[in-house]
Amino acid sequence: MRINTISTIIISITVLALLMLAGCQQNLCYPPNEIIGNKCCVDEDGTGVCDFDEIESEEPDEKDDTGAQDTETQEQNEMGADANDDSELEIDEKIEEVEIDDTQTIENVEEKEPEQPTPGTYLSIDDIVMYRISRDKGMVDVMTYTVNNLGSETIEPVVEFSFDKGRIGESDVKVEKEYLLSPLKPGEQRTITKSMGVKFSGINQTKDIKMSIYHKFSAPRKNLEVIEMKVIPIDYMESLEIFPYGLPEYR
Repeated sequence: MRINTISTIIISITVLALLMLAGCQQNLCYPPNEIIGNKCCVDEDGTGVCDFDEIESEEPDEKDDTGAQDTETQEQNEMGADANDDSELEIDEKIEEVEIDDTQTIENVEEKEPEQPTPGTYLSIDDIVMYRISRDKGMVDVMTYTVNNLGSETIEPVVEFSFDKGRIGESDVKVEKEYLLSPLKPGEQRTITKSMGVKFSGINQTKDIKMSIYHKFSAPRKNLEVIEMKVIPIDYMESLEIFPYGLPEYR
């Protein structure tokens, strides 16, 4: 009888211990938490996975995306830097091309021939004095003209004068005269009056007068100015009075 009592007590103690162990192992989880697996956690989206685990699983993907974005940004920056380098090279090449073009332009300018002088600048006729020496004959008495050096170097001007149908003896000929003037500095101007003494016949007939100026040492000769005139002598006479011995002021 005593043995049975002891056995009963042992069994009771064993059962009680098992119950206590089962109570200790039971998870205590209260709403809105749920027991998922062996965890008590929140599952708001009803996926059967703890929201905390879902967040942890998503973080590496975000990091990977961020890393990919950083890689793309770096590649774009490198491409931009390469593009900038190419642009700088293109700009340098363009600058070199412009410099070459400028040099060629300067050389072309140097090879150009100097511009021809504008008429009426190097030489101009200011006055021509004529008078009658007989009924139908006349005299080119005095001529006044102006020479002007428009160049950049000193010149020794030579002025040529020609009068078509002048009179020598009993013949009408072309009278030519040449005058060497003293050196003329750049920008210098000089007015000269010359006694011509050219006789002619036909005071009402048109005469050709030509004057030119050139630099004595130019080779080949190149006229700086040429003036050609057609004149009727009577238009240049102050009166029709005949002065066989010259004008009164020159006697």
